[in-house]
Amino acid sequence: GKIPADIINVIGMMAAIGPFHVFGDLIAGAGIANISLSMDGLSQAIGTTSSATNCLRGDTPIYTEKGEIPICDLVGETFRIWDGDMWYDAEAVTTGEREVAATQLTNEVRIVTSPDHLFRVIDEAGACAWKAQSDLVQGDTVLTRPEAREVREADYPTAQVLEAWTTTEREHMFDIKVDNDRHLFFAYGIAVHNSGYGARVGNYLKEIKAAIPMYKQWYRGIKMTWA
Repeated sequence: GKIPADIINVIGMMAAIGPFHVFGDLIAGAGIANISLSMDGLSQAIGTTSSATNCLRGDTPIYTEKGEIPICDLVGETFRIWDGDMWYDAEAVTTGEREVAATQLTNEVRIVTSPDHLFRVIDEAGACAWKAQSDLVQGDTVLTRPEAREVREADYPTAQVLEAWTTTEREHMFDIKVDNDRHLFFAYGIAVHNSGYGARVGNYLKEIKAAIPMYKQWYRGIKMTWA
């Protein structure tokens, strides 16, 4: 169901003044889909979400514990993905119709994504960073999946961008949600990012409900109920 407006308003208010973390996940640019609140008292920092939505065409093979499987076939299934360090539980989601962009690599892979989909790139100094498909240029070096385990990210095999372009077409697309810190998975063997990349997917219903009595005491006069 939808998150009530009074909860969202309080989240915004507390994000400005409260000692806690706010976590969320945005799907298909439709707003906050998952919210998790935690009063751990360890930091004044606020975890933020991103408005970007990373999307992949349905036939894109995703590297899972059971092998490479098209992302459209993973929706509603239980599976685990490899993020370069460990296996993690993941969820495939539909993200609706999105603008189509394509990237051709030197390893003969042509991957179709949305223009805002993030690729893991590495520069000549060995520094790794995220770069949107729309910002990729010829010669950019993207990370690919290592065959061996316990490989430093800077030592991952790579491929170079031959061409990256955006079309006027739109297609129904999909993405992967991963509850870990890296938010990385491998599509067509390429290291890419998942939706809500500035956030964590949490056990949000349980945590919000548990936190409401505490917030009621702190913020008098503000209605905080779960509809």
